[in-house]
Amino acid sequence: MITQCIRAASGNRQRCRLNTTYGLFDGVILHTPEKHSSRAAELKLPAVLTATWILLLLAISGCSELSGQSDNPQPDVTGTASIVTTGSNEPGSTGFALEIPDALLQLRNLNSDELFPTVTITANGQQNSFTPPRVSDTAFSGTIDVPVNTEVVIGVDWREDFQNTSLLIATFSGTVPVGNQAVAVELGAMDYETSFDDDGDGFSNLEERLAGSNPLDAESSPLPDPGPPDVSVIVPFIDPAIAPVIDGSGAVYAPDELRLVGEWGGATANSPGANGAGTDLFVDSLMISNTGNPSNPFHAWAAVHDGTFLYLLVLVEDTGTRFGDSAPLADDDSIEIFIDGNNSNLTLYGDPDDRYFRIALLDANGAANNSFTTAGRIERGLNSAPIPMGIRFSVGIRTGPLGISSPTERQDVYEVQIPMAEFGIVAGQPFGIEVQINDDDDGGTRDTKWGWNHPMRRVSNLDLTVSNPSFMGTAQTQ
Repeated sequence: MITQCIRAASGNRQRCRLNTTYGLFDGVILHTPEKHSSRAAELKLPAVLTATWILLLLAISGCSELSGQSDNPQPDVTGTASIVTTGSNEPGSTGFALEIPDALLQLRNLNSDELFPTVTITANGQQNSFTPPRVSDTAFSGTIDVPVNTEVVIGVDWREDFQNTSLLIATFSGTVPVGNQAVAVELGAMDYETSFDDDGDGFSNLEERLAGSNPLDAESSPLPDPGPPDVSVIVPFIDPAIAPVIDGSGAVYAPDELRLVGEWGGATANSPGANGAGTDLFVDSLMISNTGNPSNPFHAWAAVHDGTFLYLLVLVEDTGTRFGDSAPLADDDSIEIFIDGNNSNLTLYGDPDDRYFRIALLDANGAANNSFTTAGRIERGLNSAPIPMGIRFSVGIRTGPLGISSPTERQDVYEVQIPMAEFGIVAGQPFGIEVQINDDDDGGTRDTKWGWNHPMRRVSNLDLTVSNPSFMGTAQTQ
């Protein structure tokens, strides 16, 4: 643990800052203080939720460490909390600031709008509990009075409003001395207790919310063995002799139907999936909006394979001006393709088959982009493994079917050919995939970004798959 004390500009207050390191352990992100690296090695937990909590409090001097409740490692969460007193010998007004743990924010089944903390402060036998009001999308802040020169027990419960119930997800409790010197103390390596099981089925509330089962119904429980990956898209096989030609012009709908015909007629656009559940391949989840609340355009993708190549078709409705003026292609009209060849579903990039790349709508000369000239524009993602050279693509500007939300204008077409072996895709085996679309209507930075499998933004912009490949969906070739 490396501690750095900084004297504030006003008064004699000091704030201690802890530098921490991040590690990856069996596919689980661990956030552990450097001093306790030996303890971090014991946290070999199931990949449900792992990290630690950092707490800022007033203490008599220097920096000290909080002793947590449990000796047994538990799935943890990450966030920050702080208490500041007046520094007098009388009870002082205490401010409390608390953030939703990052690990909880990244879990699809937990809605951050429904998460809230309950804070309990116990000093000199007096206990005060309160729920600090939300002050931003992810932060809460409030005040409570505590006496100085005493030990204070602090408890934080994270709860979720779930089916009209305040569902307990995780909790911790610890004791620190509060003195009459205004010194901030940062505390790490605090394990959360997460074993709460409201329906008594042997699975914790947290495990059930992660798995999507009902923590209030004993008949609804996650399987101990999750079984095969949840495949939501089946990619059909097509004879190589009739595989799509990558020229940006082959997308055609049947009359009065949202059904592809012609060379893309065998592609999946509404896949039955491995479990029989239909999955529309609409790229309609708004991830980023820098223009308020845009109307929902019709964006979609489809796929087919011939055993050697995976062929992707992306259709984009765009009634605005097309732009290609930015160095990062994400700020121009473009698509992003994510592939996890072995469907490892890791939460960090690092596997050699976890890749993503962007293809611009316009090439370097402002014409329709393609891979067959030196003006073609394709870009490897920042966190991606190297991109094989065998990708072929071609764009058609307004060469696709008439729009659905804008039926007087034809859609833009992206056709992409991906070598399966070079991307680690094995016929008949699941692989991760995600398709996203950037839209720029006025030059400069992008206006909106849309995703297929990515969660929809609520109040703040979200762009998670670029740093966390587990947000891809899952497909499998026939």
